[in-house]
Amino acid sequence: MGKKPQSSEDLDALWVQWEDLRDELSTWNFRLGPVGINARFGSLRLAKYFVGFHLVVAIIGALLIFLTEDAPRDLGMALIVGALFGLGAFIAQVWAAQVSREEWLREDQMRRKISELDTKIERALKAARRQDPDS
Repeated sequence: MGKKPQSSEDLDALWVQWEDLRDELSTWNFRLGPVGINARFGSLRLAKYFVGFHLVVAIIGALLIFLTEDAPRDLGMALIVGALFGLGAFIAQVWAAQVSREEWLREDQMRRKISELDTKIERALKAARRQDPDS
């Protein structure tokens, strides 16, 4: 493992590197021809958008039910239900993929920690054997 930071500047630099890495790993890209969207957010933000969208649609649906009559009301409700299912399914899939990616990163980090601990234990055992060659 590397040496420990010696000053607060070293620690600040490490935090900047950490934030840059986190931003890089949580970038979501969508490209359709020449048009592209890049956004940096994780699964929690996607979940907030998912819930927010559904709340807005529910409010619009309620307004259409109570403020319009006949065909516009029925058409508005049908469009809202279609948008609800379409966008809801899309966002749920993107959210599930992001959660899976974040879980993989957590597992990878845990594997590294286990490997580092295993290395430390092996070094300690070797040092103990050198001090007590009879064991």
